[in-house]
Amino acid sequence: MIDVLKKESGISFILITGDCLNQNKGDLGEIKEFLIKLMRACNVNKNRIILCPGNHDIDRNVVKWNEQIEIYREKSELPDLNICLDGYSRFKEFYI
Repeated sequence: MIDVLKKESGISFILITGDCLNQNKGDLGEIKEFLIKLMRACNVNKNRIILCPGNHDIDRNVVKWNEQIEIYREKSELPDLNICLDGYSRFKEFYI
């Protein structure tokens, strides 16, 4: 894929629609290296990469996250956004 992208021109951004961490167990260093290769192949800088977290990027072991999901299921109350984002703690490391 990298070699094909190097031949393309006019790429203005990269959109990655999640599931980078594969059950929240992916190697962050390896993924970051791939993103750098992708960025260079497309000739875009890092502020032109859009990463959207997917369902496999969630740490499902975050207790507060699970509690909020149960509250939503039982009472249809929307969960606290900040607690939900805690489930994406490893995914946030891509932005550091």
